[in-house]
Amino acid sequence: MENNNIKQLQFNMITTDMRAEVEKYIAASGIQSSEYTFTTSMMWGVEGKITIAFEDGIMYTCYCFPSYQRFMLAPLCLNEADYPKAIARAEEFMTSQNCCEHMFKGVTDANAEYFRQAGYVITPDRDNYDYVYDMEDLRSLTGKKYHAKRNFINRLKNERDFRFVTLGPEDIDRCMAIYYKWADGKEESPWEESAMRTGIKYAKELGLVMGGIEIDGELKAFSAADKPFADTAVVYFEKADGDIPGLYPLMNQQMAENLLSDVSFINREEDMGIEGLRKAKLSYYPARFVEKYSAKKHV
Repeated sequence: MENNNIKQLQFNMITTDMRAEVEKYIAASGIQSSEYTFTTSMMWGVEGKITIAFEDGIMYTCYCFPSYQRFMLAPLCLNEADYPKAIARAEEFMTSQNCCEHMFKGVTDANAEYFRQAGYVITPDRDNYDYVYDMEDLRSLTGKKYHAKRNFINRLKNERDFRFVTLGPEDIDRCMAIYYKWADGKEESPWEESAMRTGIKYAKELGLVMGGIEIDGELKAFSAADKPFADTAVVYFEKADGDIPGLYPLMNQQMAENLLSDVSFINREEDMGIEGLRKAKLSYYPARFVEKYSAKKHV
């Protein structure tokens, strides 16, 4: 039963005018996890699936996706000394929502000890580790380890007339046509379509850079990223016509060369435990992972 004596955290749906405030907390925390970027919250939080509350120099993020257990991201504090208070306030909120298990995701080495001290069990969340690559590796694809990818790209360049193009919100229909072809017959996230539409629609407000590959004058692949961290870009989505061999490696390489060459690293998010996706991400030899943990406590 809800305890009405506790002042409730005031969670709000995410709008573009919250970007500066959210990014202030991200910068203060030093955390470079993809789920904390404003773009992630804005795209996937459509219809209140992700909401945010600010209180006393602390940012709280709540995930409430249909048919999934409610959880919160590890809070972000402007002052690290407030972290124990942040955990306690988040616990009060979850208790008020009748959560029989308090669960946080996105926990990192920077804040894991605070959760341990609060009685939480910390578990590595390998499926949600971010893959971070050296930008120059993705741009140049030099060395023996990238031999196969260079061959795919060179074969495509020799056989088809391709052109890299920059994209924007005006290209939403062309991009979504590629997505629908890609998604046909797949059992994918039921929310990816709305996330992608939101990202493209608000690309300017989110600071997204978008690029695509035209082959014989027709758009066949597209990608979108932003630069939320000082030296690291995050790629949020990349879709291509799977019937064209080498198109995914070409899209990846061209994005790095044309729109992301001013950063040192490129974060290509997690693999979600999908075997094929993990294999593909590992094949680009990440420079490092952003390791994350889940924190759980039964109440």
